[in-house]
Amino acid sequence: MALRGRYIRAYVMHGHLDSAPLDYADFFQWVYDTPPRATQMSITRDLDIAIERMSYRDGFLDLRFVSGNPRAYPLYYNEATGQTERSPVPPGTWAAEPTRVTVVPSERIILIEGRRNGVGVGTLERYFATLARVNEYATRLRLHFSTLSSASFEEELDQLTRIRVAGLEVNRPNTDWDDANDVLSTLAGESDGQSAQVLVSAARGQSLNKFAGIVGLIRVHVRRALTNVRNARVIGRRSGERKETVVSTEKHQLRVHVETDDRATEFEQDEIVFDQAHNLAALATARVNADDELPGEPAIDLEVS
Repeated sequence: MALRGRYIRAYVMHGHLDSAPLDYADFFQWVYDTPPRATQMSITRDLDIAIERMSYRDGFLDLRFVSGNPRAYPLYYNEATGQTERSPVPPGTWAAEPTRVTVVPSERIILIEGRRNGVGVGTLERYFATLARVNEYATRLRLHFSTLSSASFEEELDQLTRIRVAGLEVNRPNTDWDDANDVLSTLAGESDGQSAQVLVSAARGQSLNKFAGIVGLIRVHVRRALTNVRNARVIGRRSGERKETVVSTEKHQLRVHVETDDRATEFEQDEIVFDQAHNLAALATARVNADDELPGEPAIDLEVS
């Protein structure tokens, strides 16, 4: 068997139509109702994306995206001659790479299959905005995906005895920056910003506070049920270790590993990937419906009056 393994990762959606929150149920129903031929969008000069298959069942919208360059002539290696050659594809066709995505509109969760040449998070955000504009759903739709981290992020963070640097990047929350009443969000809101980031370094030979300041702010943001964290990254050392450790929400993202046989049909691979995505959705739903404050941790007050 030619097995290929990759991860499906969980994100929280934050969407807006101009300044109003996005109606996720309405938008993704519209996506589902869009004819397949109307889903092909040119994202860059060298990248087109389309939705080849859609299925809406039990609250899960399963999508198989395909991406590629319609203007490219693939390069082939000829084993008989030992030479490479370019061969045009039939008119109206292009080499494509699939990426499977599951959306749970009621929970604002999206689960994305990671593939080396597939559709990435930033590209998918841009795709939905382009699809809405070109097909006249909305002229200014903005949709951003925030990393949904697991409890292991704070568990590894707690193991650090010395923190040299910590950084946080956040997207605008679903309604407005007022949703997250803290120093960084207040600054972003007063600036009329779409995203914000902060980086703090310790003095030479010293450590940042593990529960206050920037690290406390990171803890507050990753604990929020519908987090708006784009990425959080803390660099430090564990007790007795000389080598630094990087603790990030990307590393500790809620995810599941899946394997498929490359020789199986795309439909057969769909069923395997979507089944695992639905299982991950159950974990993500439990995470976003849990209390923000995790048990056994010091209370952190970073509100701005």
